Amino acid sequence: MELIINLCIVAAVLLSGVRIILDTQRGVLYRFGRFHSVREPGVYWIFPFLEKQKPIDIRTKTIELRQQITLTKDNVSIKVKAVLWYKIVNPQNAVTKVIDYNMAVYQYSRTTLRNTISLFSLDELLSKKVAVNEQLREDIQKVAHVWGVKIELLEIKEVEIPVEVEKAMAVETQYLRENFIKQEKAEAEAKAARSNFLNREFERLPAASKSKRACLTSEHWY
Repeated sequence: MELIINLCIVAAVLLSGVRIILDTQRGVLYRFGRFHSVREPGVYWIFPFLEKQKPIDIRTKTIELRQQITLTKDNVSIKVKAVLWYKIVNPQNAVTKVIDYNMAVYQYSRTTLRNTISLFSLDELLSKKVAVNEQLREDIQKVAHVWGVKIELLEIKEVEIPVEVEKAMAVETQYLRENFIKQEKAEAEAKAARSNFLNREFERLPAASKSKRACLTSEHWY
């Protein structure tokens, strides 16, 4: 009976050391409290009480950077919201260089979002979104790589402009539209006047000279 109990205890200890790493994970192994290695997917056995294994998910994660107020380069106060995609490419750094890499990425991304947007004017922010997004991604990556994180993509999701600025932009757009219409109308009137003048000149010509109309039109007016 005592032998069976001892065998059960031994079996329980052995089974307690079995670890399974999924295909979407990497296992960071500590031995005697020190980092030892990074393990690939599979079934492993660790020494109970002497080793510890922490699974790290290497799939792409998505986080939304909550709306925050910031100033553009031309001192316009706007509200910005963005979305960030990232993943772990160095599991060792992810657990040895920072306590919580998810929180670290989130907080640093929010700070970088405010600081980087202040380098662009409102017009640049609205018309050059691809360049702004890439600049933000690169700025965050400069620090995130230390934590074993790769920033795959960052997209500005929403830009909320103050009402007074939006009204001013609408007025400017309307002015540009009206100015364009006026220019088109002036050009049309000039063409019509030129055509009328040519017709009057043509009517004054003798019948024998009317065949020269094409020459007069092409050489003198076009």
